[in-house]
Amino acid sequence: MRIASMICVGVFGIVGFAGASALLGDRVGDPFTLRDCPVANHAIGEMGEPVVRVYDGREIRFCCDDCIETFEADLKVSLAEVDKSIIASQMPFYPATTCLVSGEELGSMGQPIDMVWNNRLVRLCCKGCVKTFTKDPQAVIAKLDEAVKEAQRKDYPLENCPISDEKLGGMGEPTEIVVGNRLVRFCCEGCEGDFYRNPGAIIAALDEAWKAKKPEMFAEAEAKDAGKK
Repeated sequence: MRIASMICVGVFGIVGFAGASALLGDRVGDPFTLRDCPVANHAIGEMGEPVVRVYDGREIRFCCDDCIETFEADLKVSLAEVDKSIIASQMPFYPATTCLVSGEELGSMGQPIDMVWNNRLVRLCCKGCVKTFTKDPQAVIAKLDEAVKEAQRKDYPLENCPISDEKLGGMGEPTEIVVGNRLVRFCCEGCEGDFYRNPGAIIAALDEAWKAKKPEMFAEAEAKDAGKK
């Protein structure tokens, strides 16, 4: 099985949506970056404010309260399905060809392990590196963030802030974050905060811009995925 899940399903925090700032103390790692509700499969936000739950530090967003019971009926299976979607969506943007733990070339020790840690795809060369990763995941994520910035900043496809539509650089040096293995740039810190109200919608728009500018990124990811089957 090529997906190694890092989610420990057990006691979990339940948080109602009261603005993104209310979630930051509970979420660990990236927000939920998929555009669609994992149960209803339509865009989050279409039925009003998203409903947010945090499972052992991992944020999942839904279109409405009704979807939560279905998702939690078999939480392990539901989270594994989310993992599959996250891996597929983040693979075109994954910046590293080597394992961020060992430094070995991915694939040199057999099929790479594609795992999801709190909504972030991390690719490792072997099970031994998975164990090492779990000891200090934030250190590896920090390396991954820097690799994403280095790989994506030069060809970044948006000229304007995805929140305000202001020209990037028009209000001083743009601010930037890495979410879901994408670099996201803003005109100011205020817009950076607004991103977390519905990150999936912004990420979806950013992905479309990348597809228009560098379609080969997505073709390469599809070829890799086909080679694993």
